[in-house]
Amino acid sequence: MARITRARATVITAIAGFAVVLTALPPWVRGSAPTATGDTPVSVAGTTASPTTASVGLVIIAAALVLGLAGRVMRRVALVVAIAGAFLAGASVVGVLRNPAPALTTAAAEITSVRAISTPPELSLWPYVSIAVLVSVGVLCVWLLTSLGRWGQVASKYRVASRSPSKGEGGEEGDANTSERMKAIEDWDAITRGEDPT
Repeated sequence: MARITRARATVITAIAGFAVVLTALPPWVRGSAPTATGDTPVSVAGTTASPTTASVGLVIIAAALVLGLAGRVMRRVALVVAIAGAFLAGASVVGVLRNPAPALTTAAAEITSVRAISTPPELSLWPYVSIAVLVSVGVLCVWLLTSLGRWGQVASKYRVASRSPSKGEGGEEGDANTSERMKAIEDWDAITRGEDPT
């Protein structure tokens, strides 16, 4: 399996999240609603037809930030949440594909105050694109979940080697300063691993 760096994983996951959000912005369902003066065109964006999809896109973007900043445990949690979100959003999109009428009648009611449509709902290409993107994101996150062991800790490059102070550096006071500094570094590393240092 090809290796992937933390930086690339972060960027790719963020792009995937933005892609999910973008597929939810255009109209997914179109139709018309009857009014006193004739039929009125009605369209429903993906954010209305499947609000879960846009929300999951934002969750995936947040998961990308966690991949770049957090420790191993939190990275695993973020990826599992992203996988579960992609599955839920995919189920929501499939629901729209199977029965787009409820979303259209709700939009018609906002325009005409009557939950009625005069033409059958027409699906655009975007919900199909969205389901394809969500499946790809799910596969990507599963692959990243198996690649976590190859990444080092974020804060490991900031470690300083402990050394005993020389006689001219303050003796016991130097030991206390070094000990406090090392404790602070260890606490910070614990936080990046998702652990509570207290």
